Amino acid sequence: MANIRRPDSDFIYDSHSISLLDVIVEKNKVVGKRYLLHRLIYVARIAPGIKNKKEIGEYFQNLFNKYMTDLEGDGITGLLLIYPYHVMHILEVSSEVLNDVIREQEISERNNTALVSNTKALTLISNDIRNLLLLAISLTVLHITNRMFSYWSYHVLEMPAIQMNDLANATSNEPIDVMVLQCLRAITKLSKHLAKVPEINLHSAIDVLVEKSPDDLYPQNDIEVLVRSNELCGAVEFQEKYYTPINIILDEGIKS
Repeated sequence: MANIRRPDSDFIYDSHSISLLDVIVEKNKVVGKRYLLHRLIYVARIAPGIKNKKEIGEYFQNLFNKYMTDLEGDGITGLLLIYPYHVMHILEVSSEVLNDVIREQEISERNNTALVSNTKALTLISNDIRNLLLLAISLTVLHITNRMFSYWSYHVLEMPAIQMNDLANATSNEPIDVMVLQCLRAITKLSKHLAKVPEINLHSAIDVLVEKSPDDLYPQNDIEVLVRSNELCGAVEFQEKYYTPINIILDEGIKS
């Protein structure tokens, strides 16, 4: 995996083309924080041709093991839930690792080599200036002080796969922002439940949940609706918004 690093500069604001990432990095330097803890939550569709779902979990396991030897005291925590056709990934990492993971996903999606595709972060985006500023705020508040999980793990959910026709016709009467909030509530409830479970019993606890309380897991149909949404930010769009210089043309025609 390629390491993505942005060159540090004490004079980034002298440049005519600065990106949102440049602004955030500069702000972090001022407050003396090299690594901020971020939480990224995204859903995605499993790529066709993946026979063994464990391949997805093992890929991330190997990737994160590499980072664990490189990080200076910053751990990687979270949970990867692997559904029959989708994944839901809660990832709590430093900003440096987060940038690399998203960049790697973007490259693999562009090259059609990704294990999961149609990645959608649970962040709303739009093209107008007002929502561009809201995007900047939402990216900043990914910074967190408390973790949902004490370690990272993955689990292949043993549940019946829904019919492909039903998947193709999946719809919801709820707007996307409401669905995102419902998904976040389900994740929060799940994290609180699993926080009481010793790590050694995690997999059996999730299996019991699937068997006895399947409604506590976010539905497969709703994940498909989120994955297809044009209102949610994919890996490619995230990278473009994050790294593209913010040049807003004012009424006077002067770039700011």
